[in-house]
Amino acid sequence: MDINSLTQSLGKFISLLLSPMNLKSGDFLISGPAVFVLPTLLLILGLSVWSFIWLFRDARKRGKNGALAIVFILITGWPLSFIWWFWLRPAADQNGALESR
Repeated sequence: MDINSLTQSLGKFISLLLSPMNLKSGDFLISGPAVFVLPTLLLILGLSVWSFIWLFRDARKRGKNGALAIVFILITGWPLSFIWWFWLRPAADQNGALESR
């Protein structure tokens, strides 16, 4: 492989990353260079999966139904409802025992 074909391949790859990308789901449209759209979507997906796993474990640790907590988050809308969980969840005292708020 010579240097010209390598630079052409690299140029095609960069132009592909910077080419416009439109993702439409219903009325929701994400448009922009693929280099920004794809990582943003993966970040949002990763954060939501991580928050669901953390929420499930936290609810079970505090004696609540983890599946019901996830249903609450899905019905009321992530991420605002995830913040509500921090406010409404049972508190733990200094010894690690749980007490309800």
